[in-house]
Amino acid sequence: MALTLGIDIGGTNVRLGLVTKVCELSGFTQLKTESVFTSDSPIADLAIVIENYLDDCGKKEEVISVAIGFPSTVDKDAKVVLSTPNIPMLQNVPVVDDLSKRLKLPIFINRDVNFLMLFDIHYQKLNTAGVLLGFYFGTGIGNALFIDGKSLRGKNGVTAELGHIPMIHDDSLCSCGNVGCLENHASGKYLVSLIDSDFPGIDVSDIFSLHANHPKILTFIENTAIAVAIEVNLLDPEFIVLGGGVLQMKDFPKSLLEERIKARARKPFPSENLEIIYATDGQENGVIGAGIYAFEQLR
Repeated sequence: MALTLGIDIGGTNVRLGLVTKVCELSGFTQLKTESVFTSDSPIADLAIVIENYLDDCGKKEEVISVAIGFPSTVDKDAKVVLSTPNIPMLQNVPVVDDLSKRLKLPIFINRDVNFLMLFDIHYQKLNTAGVLLGFYFGTGIGNALFIDGKSLRGKNGVTAELGHIPMIHDDSLCSCGNVGCLENHASGKYLVSLIDSDFPGIDVSDIFSLHANHPKILTFIENTAIAVAIEVNLLDPEFIVLGGGVLQMKDFPKSLLEERIKARARKPFPSENLEIIYATDGQENGVIGAGIYAFEQLR
């Protein structure tokens, strides 16, 4: 049976699993990102993890390709990871050429959020005609922009960097190196910093259960809604998909977020008929999405 090794690299965790042509998953595992990238050679680090995984899974001979989603900007040819704000060592890394030489397998890379969106399109059997937008709020802001089933790439391959839209009159430093980025106000890393400054001692997973009505949490929800509404107003999508670890947290106020998105969207349209779909919960989604992408590329 032909298998693809799907890998979903996030700012917090790296997930791996074997994916079949019919999107069945086996051998799923999860590692801390900081435990994967431990040297000044990210390709060598990643290759070691892959080689160890393939040795342990017992199906090495059936694996015909590797697909990796990065929380990064990826060049137009989908070969080089250009910039990864939340993983400092992943900057200007020629992943495809270097890793394929080492593993002797076809290597496919893309932005992790595109793999999440591919999974949701497949799993929820979504109509791909027209403009589709995905918003995945995790460590940072993941944004997918699909037109007629294909992700928009742009001149340099760095479209849909919603988290790095500059905010007016904001000079806060972003991990991307710029200042005033939207991600500084509407992301998981912002929530962590907010807990350190305003809610010391609580676990981040309890923030909405314990402090949903706190003014700073309400401002966070408003900022998250603004992030979505910016792109909705620009592109008038057929529908939007909302997901990511932040929205999957306990007691996250989804109804309030929907209300604020529509309040910030242009009137009467697209606000009045904006269709909101929620991503399917699951740590394995990006891995399966990577497998879907790999088999598409192989075809």
